[in-house]
Amino acid sequence: MFPSHTLKVLEFFTLLELVAQKATSEPGRREVLNLRPSTQEKEIKRNLEEVREALSLEEEGDFPSLGELADIQPLLEKARPHGSILSPEELLRIKSQLLLTARVKEALGKKEKSPLLTAHAFKLHTLEDLRETLERVISPYGEILDGASNTLVQIRQRRESLRREIRERLQRLLSTPSLAQAFQERNITVRNGRYVLPIKAPFSSKIKGLVQDQSATGATLYIEPFSVVELNNRLVRTEKEEELEIERILKECTHSLREHSGALKRNQAILAHLDSLGARALFATEYSASIPQITDKPTWTILAGRHPLLIKEKGLEGTVPLDIALSKSSRVKGTQTCHTLVITGPNTGGKTVALKTMGLLALMVQSGIPATAHPDSQFPIFQRIMADIGDEQSIQQNLSTFSSHIKNIREILEAADGNSLVILDELGAGTDPWEGAPLGMAILEELHNRGAWCLVSTHHNELKLFAHATPGMENASVEFDSNTLSPTYRLQVGVPGKSNAFIIAERL
Repeated sequence: MFPSHTLKVLEFFTLLELVAQKATSEPGRREVLNLRPSTQEKEIKRNLEEVREALSLEEEGDFPSLGELADIQPLLEKARPHGSILSPEELLRIKSQLLLTARVKEALGKKEKSPLLTAHAFKLHTLEDLRETLERVISPYGEILDGASNTLVQIRQRRESLRREIRERLQRLLSTPSLAQAFQERNITVRNGRYVLPIKAPFSSKIKGLVQDQSATGATLYIEPFSVVELNNRLVRTEKEEELEIERILKECTHSLREHSGALKRNQAILAHLDSLGARALFATEYSASIPQITDKPTWTILAGRHPLLIKEKGLEGTVPLDIALSKSSRVKGTQTCHTLVITGPNTGGKTVALKTMGLLALMVQSGIPATAHPDSQFPIFQRIMADIGDEQSIQQNLSTFSSHIKNIREILEAADGNSLVILDELGAGTDPWEGAPLGMAILEELHNRGAWCLVSTHHNELKLFAHATPGMENASVEFDSNTLSPTYRLQVGVPGKSNAFIIAERL
């Protein structure tokens, strides 16, 4: 269960846009934007391993280019009705897709170090018969080739013979000295699909023939001499034969494509998935993201975790890393025996950023996206991630104080259990402190007793004391530098914080 509200306030959709920018095709971009968290351990591990393989190939320069991948789904829909016809340009797109499919299958088919990607390549259908047919019929420029059929070759030979004979006859007229004054230009042109000569209107009687057109001023008449009328008639009929033969060829090609539409759809889905893996690999490289460990133990460790949107804004060095090591078991070395973390500290101090960072990293991992954290980080699989982050303002706006929404919290309480991650920003805020503190304590106690993983920020001292006195709860704070009177944005587990409201107000 990953409510849309949670995905929004944790800025998961913004993160997807960031990753999608690394895709080289529109289908690949859409594949990234459609990523959602999974709750299945096998699926999550497989997704992350596929990204690991893609990352390895990217680093070696062996990941295939998928920039030519086009969305052919509309063409397949157009070709579905019996008797439908795709244009040469549309068939060219299908041919290009088949050529790309063959290249990708060849590139990934023998990668022993990338068995999962090789398995995807193995499922690609090269459809060699269809590809060879389209290569024989469609030129790289979307033209119908002479070799598309024997009949077409013969028709085009007749067509060219007729054109040659017509031009020769008209050229003889143009070269006749006694007619020199009659021509507006010594050019052969075409009007209404028929070869004609441009004649000055006053001299039209010198050329016996049919007037097919005239210029806007009427100064030029385009006359078809009687000597080429029958040849033009035969040419028009031949061109119509060519048109019908091309239509027949295109209909046959479309029929062949229709028979393979299922395989073509599967090809596009596989290629789009590969492009999305490439995008996630490029994201990992640019944002120093890595593949963390997935653990079935009741432990959650984030090492050097950073919010990817802050990395984009401030760079890696300008983003303060976050470290936490939580566990529901005292037997896990190097972790706090704690599954409820209560974060306090100054306004503008980064409490909300810390909450969002931890929540977003969990969503990324379960969606098959490398985490912007050290590879030794360990993530459990959350069956539910639910968050209430005030009024949904973006962390990019540098706002860290939000009001709590009772409606959201009620929905969270209806679903939360021991496999849930619950994130509550400014718990107990938005009402009188004498009411907010006990309400916040009641909510926190209920979630904690259910065994949910809880990340909470608050200003209420009562919640700090409650966390200190309750087994399995731990206080944390965002460090405040008493010398510079400013927050360092470093998370300190085990140390409750102060709001420092008056100090910060003076500095602002």
